[in-house]
Amino acid sequence: MVAHAPGPLRAVLLGATHPLTEGDPIRIIPHRGVDDDCGSLEVWFADGRKSVRFYWDNQVSRRLSGNTLTREQAIEKATALGRAEIDKLDNSG
Repeated sequence: MVAHAPGPLRAVLLGATHPLTEGDPIRIIPHRGVDDDCGSLEVWFADGRKSVRFYWDNQVSRRLSGNTLTREQAIEKATALGRAEIDKLDNSG
């Protein structure tokens, strides 16, 4: 799934040090948790809308909320939202 993400989204999700340019309308920003088995992905919007976060934890025993995903699920949801929002921007003009 990640391999098909648009350039900046793909680079961030794969952990590359892709320079996020000022003109990026949407960014996916990974946030590390206390260890490598948990964290979140923030879908950030340059137009000032509130960011959307997808929290993940690969340790089932630590999932305190029904909204907590696996890392792969969080990547899929964040990428899908980013793509959908980019498509909206592309089709609006």
